[in-house]
Amino acid sequence: MKLQRGHHAHRADGMCLMEYVAWIANEVHSDSPRCACPVIAAFARRLSDSVDDEDRTALLLPFARDIMGSRNSRLELRRAYVAVDHAVRVFAPLAFEWWRFTTWAERLRTLPPITDRDSLYTAMLVVKQATQFDPIGRSALDALRYLRAGEWSAAAHAAACYHNTVARIACLRAMLEVK
Repeated sequence: MKLQRGHHAHRADGMCLMEYVAWIANEVHSDSPRCACPVIAAFARRLSDSVDDEDRTALLLPFARDIMGSRNSRLELRRAYVAVDHAVRVFAPLAFEWWRFTTWAERLRTLPPITDRDSLYTAMLVVKQATQFDPIGRSALDALRYLRAGEWSAAAHAAACYHNTVARIACLRAMLEVK
């Protein structure tokens, strides 16, 4: 089995990670299987589409069985907070450091964990300040805004847009560990 990028009309055309999850769960062909948490699925779709073709299967296929059966509406909000926390305190600082904006990287990294509305608003203020100087933090700001609006899957999708694959895989693992 080799995972491919994007959505496929039929299994014979190939499968992305989430289509593979639908297949092993004996569901109809879809990249939004009913057995999977929609927050995790949104994050996983974005991650799968951005990982290099040669690495996608080796890095992501091991998560398929854990994603299958992850649907639990009581955990969706907590999982969205995990994704947004990673976007703000891990992914964005890595991007800011890469561009040598170390002061902003450190300010974001040292924010308290984003676990509730209060910490979300605190983070939003700092991220808004950071994005005034450079748009690097735009995806983190988008993730915060979606979470504030109650659009949890969109928040996870925005959080997954950063390019550090190892950090995003760690975030996927952390989301799956929310029980």
